[in-house]
Amino acid sequence: MLHKTKAYILRTIKYGETSIITTLYSEALGMQTYMVNGARSNRKSGIKANLFEPGQALNIVAHHNPLKNMQRIREARPCIHEQHGSQQFIRRSIIQFCTEVILRSIREEESNANLFAFIDQSMQQVNTLDSSFLANYPIHFLLAFVREIGFEINHNYSTENQIFNYVEGEFKAEGLSRTLGTSKSTSKHIEEFYSSKDFREIKLIQAERKEVIEVLLSYLKYHLNYMGEIKSLAILHEVLA
Repeated sequence: MLHKTKAYILRTIKYGETSIITTLYSEALGMQTYMVNGARSNRKSGIKANLFEPGQALNIVAHHNPLKNMQRIREARPCIHEQHGSQQFIRRSIIQFCTEVILRSIREEESNANLFAFIDQSMQQVNTLDSSFLANYPIHFLLAFVREIGFEINHNYSTENQIFNYVEGEFKAEGLSRTLGTSKSTSKHIEEFYSSKDFREIKLIQAERKEVIEVLLSYLKYHLNYMGEIKSLAILHEVLA
């Protein structure tokens, strides 16, 4: 059966001499993997591999057989979104990080309209956000993402509960905490992002942002033990230095 849908590319790998295998999240079909034959060939017609960069939004027409693990794309056209011209390398690095987190966190193949809307909004935010606020975006994304997939952090920070416990997903008194090294300062920064109406107003230095991102990833990994390492994290830290 043919389906027309909007989709976001999460990962693309080379296959054979001229083809690619791409994983995407689509509005109609959720998480799916597609073979695109000849995408890396020199032919002038057909679907080209340069459309399948992580974070790229496409309108696709795809064959879908629920009995198969790999589907095929018949047509693919880029969606046109407004893009901010500056700091494109940083934007691409943030998008690569966000798409890898999504890819390694989501296992269900069924469509999820709310999750697709979240991905759609997140990718457009990165592309249009003023460059001076990009450094804070990965933290904002992670906190919104854990909420979206059902692991929202308990907002119980107080003068007594100042240590974020990523095992229990809430803030604890220092003597009761079973965290693996979440400091008071990092816990406070998590609370600042969690309670702020505008993440763009929060001021952190690079080392502080790095620690918050790694703690939030530890929280995700604890609850999603299949998640594995986020390979794009090292590049993200480097470009946000």
